Amino acid sequence: VFNDNKAEKILIQAHRLASEGGAVNFANPFGDSGKNSTFSVSGCKINADWSGDWEIDTIRTGILGCVTINVPRIAYESEGNQSKYFEILKDRLEMAAKALQIKRKALRVWSQNLLPFLFQKINGDSYFRLESSPMVINFAGLKEASQTLIGSMHDDESTLKFTFETLKVASDFAIKMVKRNEERLLLSALPSLEAAQRLARFDIERYGVSRVRFLGSREIPWYSTYRRIPVQEVESLSKILALEREADKLLNGGSLAVLELGSDSYEPLKLLDISKKLINEYGIRFFTYDRSLTYCMTCKKAWNGQLHKCPSCGSVNSLNYFKRYF
Repeated sequence: VFNDNKAEKILIQAHRLASEGGAVNFANPFGDSGKNSTFSVSGCKINADWSGDWEIDTIRTGILGCVTINVPRIAYESEGNQSKYFEILKDRLEMAAKALQIKRKALRVWSQNLLPFLFQKINGDSYFRLESSPMVINFAGLKEASQTLIGSMHDDESTLKFTFETLKVASDFAIKMVKRNEERLLLSALPSLEAAQRLARFDIERYGVSRVRFLGSREIPWYSTYRRIPVQEVESLSKILALEREADKLLNGGSLAVLELGSDSYEPLKLLDISKKLINEYGIRFFTYDRSLTYCMTCKKAWNGQLHKCPSCGSVNSLNYFKRYF
């Protein structure tokens, strides 16, 4: 697609919109896993790998349910014992899968009464393909859990390796459940702000703010549910991104990378070059560019970045801040 002149013109326009703070998501359709796949606006991915027919696998389907697992809570309960950590992880995966199975069974029984239009039948075929629709187990705080158990304050090779081991255990579990129940079950690491904030608050209340690793502030804490990458650090993070690529392959239900633009201005072609690198070199499957904006209610102007004083009128108390991802 990068060699198609018509497609490149569209991509340049899309990156111009992204550089100005527009909400544009980019999906990577390349590779066997991306062919005929569908993505939701949040990054949830449904592959054409279930029945052998891409249309049945991806069209007229949807996510039937999602359970988010609090991974840092497992790390705190294991008290630094990695063997205990993986035992608890398997138990939580079982609980999540059981909850999703109950919901699927309920939909099988009550779908016609609850959602008659969606499940209406034409020539004996229901519009919504219930049996082709997956359930999702989402992860909150993978980074914080790995840092807690490894004892590192930053992402490095050891924490990323442990994250990979966590996802490998989860992936093996999901494969086993799919074979046993013949139902689609996916793993993801996607934004879930409400769950990420609520789970972090619960852990702070239980274990204390000094023990819990979280993002944000004491008043508004949250766990990571997506990757945050400053655009200006893409080159310096090449090794980290290469390591994350292996772990990302285990998240067959999707993951999101948020490229933070900061207050700097970027030409569309510059961002397009970065997008090409993310896809071709690091295999990132779904990403978006995010920019903080400051809007002045007095002079009705917007500025890049989070400012404390309006550059135009000097106002301090009439500023509003906008950011899609925190």
